[in-house]
Amino acid sequence: MTLAAAPVAAIAAAFAAALAPPCRVAARGRVAARGGVAARGALRASIAALLAASNFLPIAWVHGAQAADTPVTLKPLAQVVVHPLRDAQASVLARNESRLSAEIAATVVSVPVDTGQTVRKGEVLVRLEQADATLGVERARAQRDALAARLALADAQLARARELREQNFISIDALAQRSAEASAMRAELRVAEVQIGTARSTLEKTVIRAPYDAAVRARHAQVGELAAPGTPLVTLTQLGAVEISAAIPAQDASRIARVNDFAFEGAAQRYELKLLRLAPVVDRATRTREARFAPVGPAPLAGAEGRLTWSDPRAHVPPEIAVRRAGRIGVFVAEGAKARFVELEGAQEGRPAPLPASLAGQLVVAGQHALQDGASIAPR
Repeated sequence: MTLAAAPVAAIAAAFAAALAPPCRVAARGRVAARGGVAARGALRASIAALLAASNFLPIAWVHGAQAADTPVTLKPLAQVVVHPLRDAQASVLARNESRLSAEIAATVVSVPVDTGQTVRKGEVLVRLEQADATLGVERARAQRDALAARLALADAQLARARELREQNFISIDALAQRSAEASAMRAELRVAEVQIGTARSTLEKTVIRAPYDAAVRARHAQVGELAAPGTPLVTLTQLGAVEISAAIPAQDASRIARVNDFAFEGAAQRYELKLLRLAPVVDRATRTREARFAPVGPAPLAGAEGRLTWSDPRAHVPPEIAVRRAGRIGVFVAEGAKARFVELEGAQEGRPAPLPASLAGQLVVAGQHALQDGASIAPR
């Protein structure tokens, strides 16, 4: 009989003896008296045995349960932890998206491009009427030529005045007047040269060219229309140079500098990314910070929508390893032959929970449900 079974048997025997009816003898007198005394003595002995057995039972049972170490399975922390995948909504943005507008008032003569077409840098997109601009250039040149002739005359008169002054035929004031006239003509000639440059610039503005390699997103100009300054003519999206924009939750933003596996997933394709910059402010409405990324290798098309994914740099414990003790969720760590319970702050049942950065050693990955803090363990 085992240690735990002996008290149980003693209790059963005591109860049987206590409940047995007293011996009755048909004879009267001393036989009956002796039977009553014997019955009462047997009852008292049975009750004493019952109390002794009941006091011994929990002690023996607890001692028997605690005597054996709990068998558990241990694994190094590095073999257990996981890094959950995080994600956020992301958009692919062109480095430049421009609405090219007219800078002068002129009639649209031709639009050699259309929506969806790709163009190279410097390619003609729209041509405006050039007649007025050409006349402006010729007018500025004529004014310059006239001023140049007048300046030549003023220089000749100044030279003659200096000769006359050397002979005392004119006064110093007369010489100064000639010198001022020549200087004024020279200044007016410089203004005329500037006007020519302005007229040429106006003429160049009658031809709208692509500022970079781009795709024509929209064509607004129509042949024969009068384009006023500021009128949109075409919309371009720059090709090649794209950035991926994503709104990162504020609680994750402080850790993304340690992440090296960013990726954009969209249209059944995956593109590796690198972090360019993180906005130093938090959006009050969404409690997020905008992050910009650049593709490493092939790039997604501008305008695409998808998800930004990355692995949480913090080590997490799988949910099946965590247990609940006294209302707290945590894990058991082996410390010698004992198991120590470590609470996981902010842990939720059924979800991976971040481990404290200072935690080290081996985790109990099997048998942890039978453990209490400080229990003896037997690794298997």
